[in-house]
Amino acid sequence: MKKFISVMLAVLVIGSALPFAVYAADENSADPAEKSVVSEISETTAPTETTESTEATEFTESTEATDSTEPETTEPTESVTDPVTEPSTAPDTEPTTAPDTEPVTEPSKLANVKNLTLKATENKAVIKWTKSATATGYVLQRAIEYDNGKMSAFKNYKTLQATSFTDTGLTPGKLYKYKVFACRVNGSTATYSSGVVGSVITNPAAPKTVKVDGKDTNMLVIKWSKVSGATKYIIYRSVEKADGKFTKYTIYKTVKAKKTGLKDTKLVPGKVYRYRVRPVRVKGKLTATGKTNGIRTITMLSAPKKFVVKSAKSTSITLAWSKVTRADKYELYRKTEGSDYKKLTTTTDRVYTDTGVMSGGTEYKYLVRGIRVINDKKHVGKDITIIAATAVGSVGGITARSYLSRAVLTWKDVSGADGYDVFVYKANGKWKYKDTVYHGAYLSGKLDTGRTYVYSVKAFTKSGGNKVYSNSKTVNVTPTNTAFGSAAPTGTWVEICTETQMMFMYVNNKMYVKTPVVTGMYNSQDTTPGYHTVISRGSPTRLAGSAGGHSWDVAVQYWMGFTGDGQGIHDSSWRTSGYGGTIYMGDGSNGCVNTPYDAVAKMYPKSYIGMPVIVF
Repeated sequence: MKKFISVMLAVLVIGSALPFAVYAADENSADPAEKSVVSEISETTAPTETTESTEATEFTESTEATDSTEPETTEPTESVTDPVTEPSTAPDTEPTTAPDTEPVTEPSKLANVKNLTLKATENKAVIKWTKSATATGYVLQRAIEYDNGKMSAFKNYKTLQATSFTDTGLTPGKLYKYKVFACRVNGSTATYSSGVVGSVITNPAAPKTVKVDGKDTNMLVIKWSKVSGATKYIIYRSVEKADGKFTKYTIYKTVKAKKTGLKDTKLVPGKVYRYRVRPVRVKGKLTATGKTNGIRTITMLSAPKKFVVKSAKSTSITLAWSKVTRADKYELYRKTEGSDYKKLTTTTDRVYTDTGVMSGGTEYKYLVRGIRVINDKKHVGKDITIIAATAVGSVGGITARSYLSRAVLTWKDVSGADGYDVFVYKANGKWKYKDTVYHGAYLSGKLDTGRTYVYSVKAFTKSGGNKVYSNSKTVNVTPTNTAFGSAAPTGTWVEICTETQMMFMYVNNKMYVKTPVVTGMYNSQDTTPGYHTVISRGSPTRLAGSAGGHSWDVAVQYWMGFTGDGQGIHDSSWRTSGYGGTIYMGDGSNGCVNTPYDAVAKMYPKSYIGMPVIVF
């Protein structure tokens, strides 16, 4: 009993200065080699560290398909052994009570432990060293890294007889330092080696989330959650091959810890890419690598390069589009004015006839896009749109006349038509396009007299930039070089076509001016057709008169009168809606030929009293 008290007094004296565990011989044992731990000193508990309760799931994805293989095996973090430090090895005072027997004489200091190694995973560290022949036990101290990056002081942590220790419940990505002392207790004397220090960083946790934050046909944006302690991230990538298999994971990029995202460009549309993100912490000579988390994703399919109206009838519209690489099928949608898109079909074909349409040039908007299916999940591509319309009815009431070697074609306007294309049949058996007009009249150029020409007129609607034609109507005309029973004039003259609202001036038998005009109000104040001549001219001139229940009094710069009741050619600065087309049907003149200023200014000097003016 006196021996036990003596050792405890030594513990109390020595405990404040040295890290140690006290071992004493069992009172019932004669073998001094049989030792048991009497007690641990009071400072054995380390400062509390925050630990994560679970490890990050390996390669779990939230928005795309999960991939489960690791690019490489993560090894535990290796240690770095610090230089040996020299703590004091003897108590400051001797025990007050002498032991019953004299202690065995011990050397003043034990040899240091050798071959200290440390390895770590996310939440634990394994510390090992070589057994010391003269030691009866070992003392382990620990220092931990605070959140601000500073280290705590070394504190007594464990007393051991074994030559290894597994420290659990650690925080991923943290630096831990361990100091190991060899200890020998003989009677009332405790002897220690110098402490050998080793450092290790626990592996950072895998990112909790890896997701796609943006995609296009040739670009993907990958983002991941920040990992505590990581100083950089290694990004691995695997790419789909032509046979559907994947290349091996290789390091694609390494980014600093302040970044938690990567924009990968110059990719292939509709191809699958796999990414894995591994956090790494580097501090001095220590490197700790965490497990990976990853994602499998796909770039967007390209839009079809072509989308056309193959044909349009009054009761159907047939659409066709080009092939999209890697598309398994296609989705086609239709939209009418004032409504949303509605899916028409999902098909592997690239031609579709829509029969659920209305006739008479009704317009529709269509959208098509490619689809790729991977593991029962649909990936949609970019779309392309087109506007299409059903065909309108054919032109009716077509007639043909001839004036001064010209053909004048007229017909009834077709409801819903955007315009009309006129073709002429050539001697080689083919139709040649001549002109596009927007109401029911066409005026040809000068033709060969005595020859029969065959004209075709088609009404059309516009569909996605293309013209959808009605059935054609044809008419024959044999030009004559007369007008109203008179031969064609020569030299200088003027021709005015009220059907097409065009005026031509010839000087020395050559075209000199060609211009749109506005003639007399349709069916009420029509410009008088016939073979006329200029009977008055003036610059400037004041025009005054009355007709049809209203009067006028205007000044014009140029005047060329050709009828006795006051019809003539003149400028009309008050017209702001332009000239030509069908203006004369709702906003025509009182019979005169309203002409753009620049055109009439050019014509007036060439005009003369008696100059022929043919109106047809």
